[in-house]
Amino acid sequence: MSQGAISEDLYKLYAYMDERIWDASLARDVAPLDEVMALMVTIKSAWDQLPEAEKQQGYQMRKKLGEL
Repeated sequence: MSQGAISEDLYKLYAYMDERIWDASLARDVAPLDEVMALMVTIKSAWDQLPEAEKQQGYQMRKKLGEL
């Protein structure tokens, strides 16, 4: 979480999605899964819009920090 507000917000969002997947499993209901899929598509489209150079810079930073 040392990367700032965006990483903190993404962590919270991923934790929320994890909860919703458990909700779907416990209730045997696909609605929470649909919600998670919509959120994941939104996140994926945002990542896809990043220039490749920015992605590589982030990868190299994480590698340097020993996160990979």
